[in-house]
Amino acid sequence: KEGQSGSPREALAGALAELKAKLTADSPAFSRLALAYGSISDQAMLEVNQRHQAMVGRLAALEGRVGRLPAKTEAAELAALQAEADQLLAYVDEVAREAEHVAMLQEQAAVLAVDARKAIQAAKEAYTLRQPKLEGLSFPGPDQALAVPTLLVDQAEARLSAGDRLSAGRLAEDARSLADRLVQLLE
Repeated sequence: KEGQSGSPREALAGALAELKAKLTADSPAFSRLALAYGSISDQAMLEVNQRHQAMVGRLAALEGRVGRLPAKTEAAELAALQAEADQLLAYVDEVAREAEHVAMLQEQAAVLAVDARKAIQAAKEAYTLRQPKLEGLSFPGPDQALAVPTLLVDQAEARLSAGDRLSAGRLAEDARSLADRLVQLLE
């Protein structure tokens, strides 16, 4: 991280400078995320906004605490302030990752649904091949075993038809993940 060399006070100053640049009320990553969640519902956008504003408030409080530090501050106090700064930096990174992921889900929703269908079909084939080898145990058939991922991809396609690309992408991603997990369990 920037500013991590030198004294603990210099490291903290570096973290604060990075936070001031990245953790703003209208940072680009947050704005993209809020817009995407707004496409789901006003409540989802409100929750994302409230969390972000709370983090901006935490930064302001941290800056105030650092600004009032005496020249000779205990190492433990500096470490606690640095830990708070590190948590805020982790939040900034999380928002950036989530904004990228949301953008990918929206852009690739249709492709994700197709990939989920392919993963479900591959899982059905793997399940059918391995099912007779599980002697002495009674297992559902492949369609029943993959009912949940199939339902999720059906819902994804319905959301895609309704124009809700974010929800469609999430559902398709979940459907594929469940189908892949079944194949891993069989192995």
